[in-house]
Formats: sequence, structure tokens, C-alpha cells
Amino acid sequence: MGKYLFPLCLCVFYVLQMALSAAQPEDARLKIDLLEQEVRILRKENDSLKQELNQYRLEKKIHQLELDVSRMRGLEIKKPLETKSMLKSELLQYIESELKRQYPGENLAMYQECLIRLGFIPEKTDIKETLKGLFSEQVAGLYDDTSKRLFIMNNFNMNETVSDVILAHEICHALQDQNFNIGAMDMRRPDNDDAVYARLSTLEGDATILMTEWLQQNITLSSAFQIMNMMGLDQSAFNNAPYFLQQILIFPYLQGSAFVMRAMSERGMEGRNEIFRNPPLSTEQIMHPEKYLSEWDAPTSNVILPESFFMDDNTGLMENVKWYRKYYNVFGEMGFKLLFDQYLTGQDAAQAAAGWDGDCYGLFESKDGVFLIFWESVWDSPKDADEAANGLRQVIAARYPKWKMAKSPYPGCSMWSPPSSIWGDKSRILLSHKNTFVVLTLTYHKENSPQR
Repeated sequence: MGKYLFPLCLCVFYVLQMALSAAQPEDARLKIDLLEQEVRILRKENDSLKQELNQYRLEKKIHQLELDVSRMRGLEIKKPLETKSMLKSELLQYIESELKRQYPGENLAMYQECLIRLGFIPEKTDIKETLKGLFSEQVAGLYDDTSKRLFIMNNFNMNETVSDVILAHEICHALQDQNFNIGAMDMRRPDNDDAVYARLSTLEGDATILMTEWLQQNITLSSAFQIMNMMGLDQSAFNNAPYFLQQILIFPYLQGSAFVMRAMSERGMEGRNEIFRNPPLSTEQIMHPEKYLSEWDAPTSNVILPESFFMDDNTGLMENVKWYRKYYNVFGEMGFKLLFDQYLTGQDAAQAAAGWDGDCYGLFESKDGVFLIFWESVWDSPKDADEAANGLRQVIAARYPKWKMAKSPYPGCSMWSPPSSIWGDKSRILLSHKNTFVVLTLTYHKENSPQR
């Protein structure tokens, strides 16, 4: 076998070499895979450490701001504020859930229907999408009184000084809640937007003033430039929104801060706290602080819309029609003012809306598919009612330019009818005015466009 030993050894050598050469790429790939896995783990751990560090910095910043806001506002920190990051998609989901709470079921769609038919917003407005765009634009953070958490947008730049101003505003809401219980202020009632906006104006007005106070103590040249830069940020959702929706967004901040400042000027810090213990009942009190502070003027309780009723308009067209209520709400003086702003000139809008004492509007439907918007309001004096009725006449004339005034079946009542070839014989607008009461009714078929 000696003669075969060398060739056999050589053969074994070559076989082993081939095996080793084949195994080396496999080992290399295995090592690379292990290294890549280790890199992924390290990156994940690094990201986790970064998040923990950012969370620590955020909590440290929040804690310091809590102390500052507590000192400036004079409200006790009763428990640490929990913070949580929020994605844009989560914000949109949050806004949608809040809209459903405020307008449950089909209420939002019926609210939109009333706003369009009465002339508050253009015909093709999608109120849900518009409100989502308005509420989500440039949001940096928000305090949720249900979960008791402060949510911070994940892309919020915490390094800029101006971020402290925004956070101070939201922290003020948290301290308002801890000291006065926002949940007890009935902020989500679905049948009285006027009362909701009155209370919201108290919250936002107070927090807006707190922002001003914080800036006065912490303003620097750098933060001033940052605030100026914020003015140039994208505001396309706001700029493209209908006037009415723009104004109900900013009303609580502007009118609310003016109301709180008036309370502070007359009653000091105690007055600032009293408006939370006994919140205003209407936007009328926000717009006219004296009606809360010195000449208490609560809304009348005389305006109530039944769940169903019979109405005969004496024209022979809708005799003994029974109407079933589908939706009702309250516009308040704010609503009248924002409607008149769009159709009246100068101070006429404010004058026509002043003297409001109560209102309620509702969307009704008959069994034969005819719809009725019934809007009743009561005013402080016959003169105030007359000014409001005249304002509504101008709104109707501008909103429904093709409708013609017709002979009214009632004394002191105006009636408008559309071209019968388009609307049929069951559509009309009636506006009645007697003493301190003004009633507007609009009947129509669902398929008819209010623009025609």
C-alpha cells in the first residue's frame, strides 16, 4: 500500500482543503449574520436609551414648568403630571373620538345640515374633515382631562424656548383640572354648544393669559424670534376653512382671555378662580363680562323644542303635519354674531346679535320625508328682537337670492318661497317676530339644494 500512501494523503489533503474552502464562506456568512443581528440589537437598545433619555429630559422640563405655572397661576400641584408621546395618526384618532363624544350618532351630520341650510357655512363644506384639519394643524401637545395625561407630539422640538410657552399652556389646563375638576363643568354636553363654548372660553382664556404671564418673565431675544417664526408656519387648514369654523376655533382664546382679564381687573385672583367654581352659562356672558360680573344675566329657559309636534302653517300646504325631532342645539349670541358677520356690515352684526336671551334650533322630519329646521330665539326687549329679525331677513335674502317673498298667512310674519319647478310646493321659509320672540322655520325636501 506504500505506493498508494502519498497519492491517498494528497487526495485526502485536497478533499479537506476543498471542504475547508467550502466551509469558510459559510462561516463568514454566519459571522456576518451574527454581527448584523448584534448591530440591530445595539441600535434597538440605543433607540430605547435615547427614548429614555428624552423622556427623562421631558419629565424634568415638565416638572420645572409645573412649578413655574403653579407659582404664577397660584394653583396647587396635587399630583405629578403623566406625559406620553403621540403620533399624528393617534392625534387624528383622538380628534375623531372627541367629535363623536360631542356629536354622537348622526348629530355631526345633522349639525352640518343645519349650518348649511341656515347660511353659517358654504353648501359643500365637510365639517368633519374641516374640523379635523383645524384641530390637528400645528398641534404640539394637549391635555386630556379624561385620562389625566399630557400628550406631546412625537415631532415636537423640545429644544426651542418657545416650546416652553406651549407646554405651559397645557400644564395650566392640568392644574385647572386638578383644582377645579374640568369633568364637572359639563364640557361635552351634546345639546348646548353655547354653554360648552362659554366654559371652554374660561379654560382657554385663563391658559392664554398664563402664557402671556410666562412670556413676560421668560422672554428672550431668541424666543422672540422663534415666536415670530411660528407666525409663518403653514396655516392652510385655517385659511381654507369657512369663516364660522375659523371663529369658533379662536373665540375661546381671544374672547375668553378678554373675559378672564375683566374678571381679574374687577376681582383680582379670586375673581380668576371664581369663574371656575361658578362658570359662565352662555357666550353672551363671555362677550359681555358685565352680564356675569355685575348684572347677572342667565339665559332664559323658555326656549324648549319638543320631541314631536303638530304644525299647521295656515297655507293649506302642510295641514296637521306631525314633525319628529332628530337633532337640537343652541347657537347663543356667539352663533348669531358669527352668522350676522357674514351678511351684515360694520357694527350692525354686533348690534343685531346683542340682547340675546336664549335660543334653540332643531332639525325635524315628517313621515312623508319633508324636513323642517325650527329656530326660536328670545331677546331682552322688543327692540332687540326687531334688530335680530331684521338681521335674519338680510341673511335669508343673501343666502337664498332666487327665493321670492310671498304673502304671509300670519300678521308680522314674512314668507319666502322658491321657484316651484325646482323645490316643489312644500318648501318655504317663515320668519315671525312678536314681542321678544323671533321664530325662523325652513321646510325643504332632502334632495333639494339650498343654493337653488
